[in-house]
Amino acid sequence: MQQGFQFWRLNRFRIRVQPGYNSYNQTYNTVNLDALAAMQIWTAADPSTNESISGVSIKSYNNAKVHTVSLNGIKTVVNTKCRINQQSLSPKTILSANSWLDTSEDIGSDNVYSGAQFFAQMNGVNATSYLPVLQLILEYDVEFKLPAFQNRPSAFEADIIGAKLTVVPDGSQPEELREYTCVSYSIVPSGMDYRFERTDGLPGSLNYDQEEMWEVYVYRTSGQYFSNRPADYTGPIPRKPVGWVPAE
Repeated sequence: MQQGFQFWRLNRFRIRVQPGYNSYNQTYNTVNLDALAAMQIWTAADPSTNESISGVSIKSYNNAKVHTVSLNGIKTVVNTKCRINQQSLSPKTILSANSWLDTSEDIGSDNVYSGAQFFAQMNGVNATSYLPVLQLILEYDVEFKLPAFQNRPSAFEADIIGAKLTVVPDGSQPEELREYTCVSYSIVPSGMDYRFERTDGLPGSLNYDQEEMWEVYVYRTSGQYFSNRPADYTGPIPRKPVGWVPAE
């Protein structure tokens, strides 16, 4: 069982702009820079997703902002919260900016995050050879919450019950083999607990946490019991601990 997070949300979205040359040409390099200095970047945070192409109409937005670019720097032109647009509803519904999503499901095509309208304008310039290139850097702030155990195959909890662990507790004679059966698998505050009990009806049990059970499976030994003697485990592959490193 892998440890992850139960909820996530996209908090903020940013666009940063860095200018560059369309192609280097010594003849009109200066013209290129002059045109860039006159450029205007119009932006408007848009909580909806019903527009795909920006133009001069962006200037009619009541939250429109205009920016000039830096000739040798990176400038932030958009810094806005994101909202989920539920496309399958009628009318389309826009959720609040702090809505959480369940990490067990991918966000589908019916749910789309909003962004911003973007329009770059260079007044009086028509020749394409003079146009600079704008590199757009997109940044997303994603928040995760509530540690949880996720992505578990549904059959594991059933398959682990009844798994066998056979060990020679006191020597190497075949008649000394002792068999244990997994009777329970549970999630506890400290992680996980695998409990094995003897199959011959006599008292005796073994309890392993997540890391111990993984090492029983990997090294084929009894771990903390019976001085780490050789053991044979027959059952589904246990949950590998996050960050586990094999012993040297």
